[in-house]
Amino acid sequence: MVPRALIDWGVATLALPGEAESGDLSTVQTTERGVLIGAVDGLGHGAEAAAAARRAVAVLERCPGDPMLQLVQACHQALVVVARYLGDGGGGA
Repeated sequence: MVPRALIDWGVATLALPGEAESGDLSTVQTTERGVLIGAVDGLGHGAEAAAAARRAVAVLERCPGDPMLQLVQACHQALVVVARYLGDGGGGA
């Protein structure tokens, strides 16, 4: 028997015309205490926004049971790295 899901959910995204990908992503992760629902908006649009959103989602999926403040701080740190990389023209330091 398949266990019943804690929640039913769905998501729809759409990239802007002319863009190959969207900077809006989401993740739903079960934890010991319930469910973490993350809605991520990589500011801007296109590939750069999508890269930032993927980075934040990766953080949330890596440790969904961590305290919320810790998750926000970890996402911030991950996005600072992306911003520095993009600010350097994508070439790294």
